[in-house]
Amino acid sequence: QIVFVEVKTRRHDYIKYPAFRAVDAKRRKKMALAAELFIKERGYFQYSKRFDVAVVERPLNAKPTIKYYRNAFSFKYALLGYKKDDFGKTRRKTVNK
Repeated sequence: QIVFVEVKTRRHDYIKYPAFRAVDAKRRKKMALAAELFIKERGYFQYSKRFDVAVVERPLNAKPTIKYYRNAFSFKYALLGYKKDDFGKTRRKTVNK
């Protein structure tokens, strides 16, 4: 399996706007197209692909936290430019570090 990860970081003053929200339909589609090109160029057709999102939040005067979302979105809906916010609906597992 090949895993493609989008990493988003937010400073203390951007915490009101969750970092994973920045992985919108446009970003998901770009990631899916880049993944497709990567697989074609290298001939990795036998591998399945997964799209994860890592969120790093850096609050003021506190330790940074990392949240990792496995299967954050699907390849199919990313290519279609899925407009509805599917982030929480396709997410299967969240790992806090």
